[in-house]
Order: sequence, then structure tokens, then C-alpha cells
Amino acid sequence: MQAQQLTAEPELLAMYGSSPLQLKALLEDSDGPDYAGFKQQLAEVIEGKKDALELANAWQEQADRLLGWLQFDLLQRLKQQPRDDRLWHLCTQCTKAKTQVSNPGLNKALLLNTVLQSLTQLRN
Repeated sequence: MQAQQLTAEPELLAMYGSSPLQLKALLEDSDGPDYAGFKQQLAEVIEGKKDALELANAWQEQADRLLGWLQFDLLQRLKQQPRDDRLWHLCTQCTKAKTQVSNPGLNKALLLNTVLQSLTQLRN
């Protein structure tokens, strides 16, 4: 049996550093979204090149994971710009969405769309 080589982006290592088995499961999940694709699509939404609703519909099955990634991304931005009120507001909104996403019967696409629409505030 041949061992499979798994590679992770530095951001994923930082996010899942205390959960190596969760990181391994994430890297082995070929059906779910990958972090590099998430970052690219997130940048396209912020720049206005991609529709937030389209991404929300595509990501709704993995809403919890993607909100966690988004929360991490916003916190990294906040470390660089700690006095940015827009970032504070977006972090708070993302945290609230992350707690709501596990509620049964919730329209996850609508929740994600609301959060993604708010990201256009980051456009320079």
C-alpha cells in the first residue's frame, strides 16, 4: 500500500494546527471545496467579478466550513488593520452567521449570500 502525500496551505495549517485529524480529513475530501479555490472565489466576490448569490448556492452544503475559513481570513485582515471598523463589523457578522448555520431549517444559501454581499465593503 502506497502512502498518499497531502499538502496544505500555510493558512490551513494555522487554522487546523490543533486538529491534525480534522485537517487530514479536509485534505482527503475531494468532493468538498478546496481552500485555494475558496480564496480565489472570495477575491472575485470582493472585486465584484462574481455574484455572491451564485457562490452562496454553490457553497451552502459546506456553509459551516466556509464561514470558518472566511472568519479566519477576516481575522488575518483585522490583525493588519486593527482600527478598521468595516472589518470589525464583518468579523462580528461572520461570527453570528457561524453560530446560526447549525440551526435546522435555516436557509444556508440566504445566510451565506448576506455575508458575502457584505464583503463588497472591502473593495478599495
